[in-house]
Amino acid sequence: MASSEIMDLFRAAARNDWAAVDRATERLDATGWPGGVTGITAVFGLAIQRRFPAEYETQDVVRFVAEARGEIADPNDIPPNEAESLILAALGDTERARNVPAEVAISTQIALALKIVSDEKLSDLELERFLNEAEALAARWN
Repeated sequence: MASSEIMDLFRAAARNDWAAVDRATERLDATGWPGGVTGITAVFGLAIQRRFPAEYETQDVVRFVAEARGEIADPNDIPPNEAESLILAALGDTERARNVPAEVAISTQIALALKIVSDEKLSDLELERFLNEAEALAARWN
């Protein structure tokens, strides 16, 4: 199941197991990442819902993106306008992300979802529950 491969990728990255990330990426590359966009979007959407409470303000999103960009080696890997648009779309303003190119959306969603999971310091059990929820969501969308 392709979604399981995506969840394996997130699981390995959340645990900083870069050898497992490489193996998961190789398996996904060999199959063309079927279901990848759906799985990534599910993880991202759930992570954003966890990070931003119902009473969030746009400035909270801007601060989060700035913080995320400050924590990575190349801040250009997370383009700020696109990242903010993707987050706001996940929070309900879906028009915001319509013009974000797919390749930018995918890499940005992965980076931001991993930041949230990392910030939350999930236990192995909590991580499994989160990824199982994301996988179930992705399955409903397919």
